[in-house]
This record gives sequence, structure tokens and C-alpha cells, in this order.
Amino acid sequence: EPGSPTQYLQMEQFVTNFKGEGKARHLAVKIKLMTYYPELMTVFGELKPMIVDKVLASLRRKTYTELSQDDAQVVLSAEI
Repeated sequence: EPGSPTQYLQMEQFVTNFKGEGKARHLAVKIKLMTYYPELMTVFGELKPMIVDKVLASLRRKTYTELSQDDAQVVLSAEI
């Protein structure tokens, strides 16, 4: 229920490849999911493999140029 204390699920760090454009081609990623609904913590845990898969698929389509933009974290958060 909204108004409940904020809860977080910290996922393990993982590494993925992306389109390097002649530069670094690996990216270490940490994801933290937040909810005000305690019952979603179980759902997050069950969906964790699918969440990681979707994040990895999205990052693999990115280029070095896209990921090095000042607003890259904001853009990725909105996209994912």
C-alpha cells in the first residue's frame, strides 16, 4: 500500500558487451529496484531473470557514443 516504507531489491552486478565503436566494449551494471508495495518484493525476486535479460538486451543495442552522453543514465532508466 502506498505510504509503506520504501523497499529496495539490490541485484547483483553483471557485465555486458555493447557496440564499442573502436572503444571499450564492456559495461558493469548494478540495478536497484524500488517499491512502496511490500508484496512486490516477491514479484521482483521471481522476475529477476527476466529483468536482467531485458536490461542486457537493451544495453547490447547501445553504442559507445550513446552510453557516454551526459544524460545516458536518465535515458536508460526511462527506456528500461
